[in-house]
Amino acid sequence: MFTKSSIFVVLFAFLGLHKTFAQDSLVQNAGQDSANISKLDIEDKTHQFSYKKLIVPASFISYGLASLSIKELKQLNSSTKDESYEVFLHFRKLAKKLEYE
Repeated sequence: MFTKSSIFVVLFAFLGLHKTFAQDSLVQNAGQDSANISKLDIEDKTHQFSYKKLIVPASFISYGLASLSIKELKQLNSSTKDESYEVFLHFRKLAKKLEYE
């Protein structure tokens, strides 16, 4: 009768026909494109590399590395953490009071 290879050939042929008759909604003609880009702006300065963009991250990284070894910076970090936690507790109590009023 039919061999396995001939059945696969017929099956793939029908699958190929299905794709040729299917309507593809993503295919567009070049003349019908509503978003016309006339010219790319090569002078776009927002995405070009600049050393000025490295100043703030480098300063934060330097502060973080310095705080690992300098005792005074460790104390400053811990006192700031404690104060912010106290403020958080104060506002949490205030929020609970306002919630039940």
